[in-house]
Amino acid sequence: MNDSPFLKGSFVVLWLARAGSGLGGTFAAFLMSWLVFDLTGSMVLMSSVWVAFMVPSILTHLISGPYIDRLQYKTVMIFSEWLRAAGFIMLGFCVFTDQLTLPVIMGHSHHDGNCRTVIPL
Repeated sequence: MNDSPFLKGSFVVLWLARAGSGLGGTFAAFLMSWLVFDLTGSMVLMSSVWVAFMVPSILTHLISGPYIDRLQYKTVMIFSEWLRAAGFIMLGFCVFTDQLTLPVIMGHSHHDGNCRTVIPL
Protein backbone atom coordinates (compact mmCIF):
# COMPACT_ATOMS: atom_id res chain seq x y z
CA MET A 1 0.00 0.00 0.00
CA ASN A 2 1.35 3.41 -0.94
CA ASP A 3 1.37 5.89 1.97
CA SER A 4 2.56 8.86 -0.04
CA PRO A 5 1.35 12.19 1.39
CA PHE A 6 0.80 13.40 -2.17
CA LEU A 7 -2.12 10.98 -2.50
CA LYS A 8 -3.94 12.23 0.59
CA GLY A 9 -6.56 14.89 -0.03
CA SER A 10 -5.88 16.88 3.13
CA PHE A 11 -2.19 17.22 2.27
CA VAL A 12 -2.95 18.39 -1.25
CA VAL A 13 -5.45 20.98 0.01
CA LEU A 14 -2.99 22.23 2.65
CA TRP A 15 -0.16 22.39 0.12
CA LEU A 16 -2.26 24.29 -2.41
CA ALA A 17 -3.48 26.73 0.25
CA ARG A 18 0.08 27.37 1.45
CA ALA A 19 1.33 27.78 -2.11
CA GLY A 20 -1.47 30.23 -2.91
CA SER A 21 -0.86 32.17 0.29
CA GLY A 22 2.88 32.34 -0.34
CA LEU A 23 2.52 33.44 -3.94
CA GLY A 24 -0.18 35.94 -3.02
CA GLY A 25 1.96 37.39 -0.23
CA THR A 26 4.98 37.77 -2.47
CA PHE A 27 2.86 39.35 -5.19
CA ALA A 28 1.36 41.71 -2.61
CA ALA A 29 4.84 42.77 -1.46
CA PHE A 30 5.74 43.39 -5.10
CA LEU A 31 2.64 45.55 -5.57
CA MET A 32 3.30 47.44 -2.33
CA SER A 33 6.79 48.26 -3.55
CA TRP A 34 5.29 49.66 -6.76
CA LEU A 35 2.80 51.68 -4.71
CA VAL A 36 5.74 53.19 -2.82
CA PHE A 37 7.45 54.00 -6.11
CA ASP A 38 4.22 55.57 -7.39
CA LEU A 39 3.87 57.68 -4.22
CA THR A 40 7.51 58.77 -3.91
CA GLY A 41 9.29 58.13 -7.21
CA SER A 42 12.23 56.70 -5.22
CA MET A 43 13.69 53.30 -6.06
CA VAL A 44 15.50 53.26 -2.71
CA LEU A 45 12.22 53.54 -0.84
CA MET A 46 10.76 50.97 -3.21
CA SER A 47 13.40 48.47 -2.15
CA SER A 48 12.92 49.35 1.50
CA VAL A 49 9.50 47.68 1.34
CA TRP A 50 11.29 44.38 0.75
CA VAL A 51 13.67 45.11 3.62
CA ALA A 52 10.71 45.90 5.88
CA PHE A 53 9.18 42.61 4.78
CA MET A 54 12.23 40.31 4.99
CA VAL A 55 14.11 41.50 8.10
CA PRO A 56 11.17 40.86 10.47
CA SER A 57 10.63 37.50 8.77
CA ILE A 58 14.18 36.39 9.51
CA LEU A 59 14.16 37.68 13.07
CA THR A 60 10.74 36.23 13.83
CA HIS A 61 11.85 32.81 12.54
CA LEU A 62 14.74 32.80 14.98
CA ILE A 63 12.70 33.91 17.97
CA SER A 64 9.35 32.19 17.47
CA GLY A 65 10.48 28.79 16.18
CA PRO A 66 10.90 27.00 19.52
CA TYR A 67 7.64 28.43 20.90
CA ILE A 68 5.48 27.62 17.88
CA ASP A 69 6.52 23.97 18.05
CA ARG A 70 4.71 23.76 21.40
CA LEU A 71 1.40 25.05 19.98
CA GLN A 72 -1.17 23.39 17.76
CA TYR A 73 -0.13 24.04 14.16
CA LYS A 74 -3.66 24.40 12.84
CA THR A 75 -4.55 27.09 15.39
CA VAL A 76 -1.37 29.05 14.67
CA MET A 77 -1.93 28.83 10.90
CA ILE A 78 -5.52 30.02 11.12
CA PHE A 79 -4.67 32.84 13.53
CA SER A 80 -1.73 34.11 11.46
CA GLU A 81 -3.67 33.98 8.20
CA TRP A 82 -6.54 35.96 9.77
CA LEU A 83 -4.02 38.52 11.04
CA ARG A 84 -2.62 38.84 7.52
CA ALA A 85 -6.14 39.19 6.10
CA ALA A 86 -6.94 41.95 8.61
CA GLY A 87 -3.78 43.78 7.55
CA PHE A 88 -4.71 43.56 3.88
CA ILE A 89 -8.26 44.73 4.61
CA MET A 90 -6.87 47.75 6.45
CA LEU A 91 -4.44 48.44 3.58
CA GLY A 92 -7.28 48.17 1.07
CA PHE A 93 -9.37 50.55 3.16
CA CYS A 94 -6.51 53.07 3.09
CA VAL A 95 -6.24 52.72 -0.70
CA PHE A 96 -9.96 53.26 -1.30
CA THR A 97 -10.23 56.19 1.11
CA ASP A 98 -7.14 57.79 -0.43
CA GLN A 99 -5.24 57.76 2.87
CA LEU A 100 -2.37 55.55 1.75
CA THR A 101 0.97 56.90 2.95
CA LEU A 102 4.48 55.57 3.09
CA PRO A 103 4.35 54.75 6.84
CA VAL A 104 1.12 52.78 6.28
CA ILE A 105 2.72 50.69 3.53
CA MET A 106 5.90 50.12 5.54
CA GLY A 107 3.92 49.20 8.64
CA HIS A 108 1.84 46.75 6.67
CA SER A 109 4.91 45.24 5.05
CA HIS A 110 6.45 44.75 8.49
CA HIS A 111 3.18 43.27 9.80
CA ASP A 112 2.85 40.89 6.84
CA GLY A 113 6.46 39.74 7.19
CA ASN A 114 5.87 38.87 10.82
CA CYS A 115 2.57 37.12 10.21
CA ARG A 116 3.89 35.00 7.35
CA THR A 117 6.73 33.80 9.49
CA VAL A 118 4.74 32.35 12.35
CA ILE A 119 3.01 29.83 10.09
CA PRO A 120 4.59 26.42 10.79
CA LEU A 121 6.13 24.74 7.81
